[in-house]
Amino acid sequence: TFAQPKYKDLVPGFETMGRDELRNTLKEYLLVDLDHPNANFRLALIYESNYNGAAVLTRYEYAIANATQARLRFIKARQLVDQRDVERNNEFYSPLYRTVDAKGRPFVEFSVISEKINRGLDSSMLFLNNVPAIYHDFTKSVNHYDNAVRIFSEINSEFLSLDDIYLYFDPSFDRKLSQLKTHYDSARHYFDQYLALTKSYPIPHHRQKYHVKPIITYRLDGLITRMNFLTPDIEFWDYGAWVERVRKSVSDEILSLRS
Repeated sequence: TFAQPKYKDLVPGFETMGRDELRNTLKEYLLVDLDHPNANFRLALIYESNYNGAAVLTRYEYAIANATQARLRFIKARQLVDQRDVERNNEFYSPLYRTVDAKGRPFVEFSVISEKINRGLDSSMLFLNNVPAIYHDFTKSVNHYDNAVRIFSEINSEFLSLDDIYLYFDPSFDRKLSQLKTHYDSARHYFDQYLALTKSYPIPHHRQKYHVKPIITYRLDGLITRMNFLTPDIEFWDYGAWVERVRKSVSDEILSLRS
């Protein structure tokens, strides 16, 4: 505690610090002065910037952790930052806004700080309320489609032509087709939910849609070596329609031939 520098001596150096260095400096200072209003406010701003700048589909844990910390620090700041503190220590706040008073001196009104705290708290709570469901539906879609791709690849490896499929079609293979269609339908279902959620709560870095591509030629279409669900326009191979087409051919033609 004796060696801890005074906060007013630290503030001038904040302008030259990177975001991570400033975060660590503020956290270190708060270890001995837990209720410092400006330090809590500045730390809340850093966490807010971190989660707003994160691509939530690829850095979900990082984004959620920073949004959680932002919410906690904004709550703390709302408890500590008041009119008296801002007026007495305006030099701590005014560099963040670069505004001046009537005489041209750096100054920021308490109402500006108060509004920022309230908006920051609301934004972090909205983020924490909406993003987990968005991430859940997106990852469920990816996982189901990955399973559909795997099953279709197994079928292509086992049967060299549609004639082979028709020849060896049995209840076991029909169950595999059911699994393929279920995973495909689930992938579409969860992705539709993901798009609906992001329409009502847009997430940064991702504005997506998808299109469905028919499987025309067996063992040529529908095979995927590398999936990418982060592109602006995602391609779904229509495994569901292919399953229905195979079943219809078996029902309309193959069963009578077998008989």
